[in-house]
Formats: sequence, structure tokens, C-alpha cells
Amino acid sequence: MSENTKIEWCDHTFNPWEGCQKVGPGCDNCYAEARNARFAGGTAINWGPGAPRRRTSETNWNLPTRWNAQAFYECLSCGWRGCEKDSKVSEHGHDYPHRHCPNCRTTESLSSARARVFCASLADSTMPSTRNGAPTSSRSSTPRPTWIGCC
Repeated sequence: MSENTKIEWCDHTFNPWEGCQKVGPGCDNCYAEARNARFAGGTAINWGPGAPRRRTSETNWNLPTRWNAQAFYECLSCGWRGCEKDSKVSEHGHDYPHRHCPNCRTTESLSSARARVFCASLADSTMPSTRNGAPTSSRSSTPRPTWIGCC
């Protein structure tokens, strides 16, 4: 759902499906239910006991594979985190570790890192993770990112 996220403790979000059982009073002000209602014309059709889940697009399901293939870096000077395409190759055309941090422009403090992926922020964990009817595990097929959540 999001190649890059504004959630400060993760780098990407991945939502294989949307919907939830809405199990208790802690669910009364759920941001995911409000988002679902906003995009469904005012009614959260994927929320509540027995409500159907909405599987996200094939393009979305391919995001973890793409993230797994990208080199990911962290700047130890300023805390910037990002993938290879976000850091700049130095004037000399050298590859990492001679890349510039896009935030503080240093080259000395870039380090390889694992992207942090927040999984299923728009759903509960009651739906099996399947793709085209076949079971799949985003975690096992994409080991480079650190997965946070229930995928």
C-alpha cells in the first residue's frame, strides 16, 4: 500500500487485505475502518463480524519482492533511512559506500540496513495470506526486510 510511509518507526507498509472483525471497544475509533468507509462511499463494508475482506491489488502484492531486491541504507550521522535509488552516487561514479546521504550529504556514515515493513495495518489477522488462491508467505519469500505485524 505504501512504498514509503510517514510512520516514523517503519520504512514501508504492506497490506495484503483490508477488513477486520471489530472485536471490542478499543476498535471504536479505528483509523483503518474510517479509511475504508471514506473509500467505500461512507460505509465501512469490510468491517464487523462476518464482513468480507478486500484483497489488495496484484501490484501491491509485488511490493515486498521489489523491496527485498533493493539495497537499503541508514545514515549513522543523521538517522536517514532509504533505498538505493534515494541515495546519490558520488561525483566519481563510485558505488556504495561512496554514496551521499540525501539528508546530511555525508558519505562516511552510510551503512547497509534492513527495511522495516509494517504489515496488515488495515486488517486483522483472520484471513489467510493467499495469492491467486495459493498460500504464500511474504516473510519467507522476502527475507531482507524486517517484518512488523502479522503477514
